[in-house]
Amino acid sequence: MKMPEFIRQQAESILLDWDQFADTLRPAARNLSLEELRDGAAEILHAIAAEMEASQSKAERQAKGKSDPEPPSDVKVIAKEHAEDRLMQRFTLDQMAAEYRVLRAGVTRRWTEHLVTYGSEESEELKRGAHRRCHRMGSGGRQATHATRGLRPAYRQAARRG
Repeated sequence: MKMPEFIRQQAESILLDWDQFADTLRPAARNLSLEELRDGAAEILHAIAAEMEASQSKAERQAKGKSDPEPPSDVKVIAKEHAEDRLMQRFTLDQMAAEYRVLRAGVTRRWTEHLVTYGSEESEELKRGAHRRCHRMGSGGRQATHATRGLRPAYRQAARRG
């Protein structure tokens, strides 16, 4: 099984991890419904799977590996919308980054368990897929920094409002 198919198949269990973690992000998550806690998470997972399935030329793969500027992908657009929603719900940037780490960890843990159970034929998928796609979303690295740069002024404004 390829990783995009696996992500789609395991989406609900991955989202349960997200739900449990997001619910601990106090005080911001205190009064949020399950739908509000999941805000964008399913869409992010499905966009990651779709992006993984998209064919890329060698030059495109190299450009991504070097973090060269590229048009915003569906993953980035959805993640930005999610971040904007979280800012309005009074989440901190650290809390938002932590959500993405939980998402990445859920995919990686389940994929690793899958590989152990069904063999290592797909182990290259783990290296190529999970770390390249999910890591960019929440590692705190350069991509995450670029993704949140435009949100900082809005965050500062919200923080000033108290």
